Amino acid sequence: WLAMCIFGIFLVVALFFAMLPVGMGLLLLLPVFSGAVYASYRDIFMGS
Repeated sequence: WLAMCIFGIFLVVALFFAMLPVGMGLLLLLPVFSGAVYASYRDIFMGS
């Protein structure tokens, strides 16, 4: 669960900096975040 806490803290910081340029950073952050969540889900629940 420590890895998920660190990932969550990183996400909050990344979302903050993505919102600084009037939300335009979200155009890059949201697809990257979606891929990261998908990869972590597969790693946790599907095994390797």
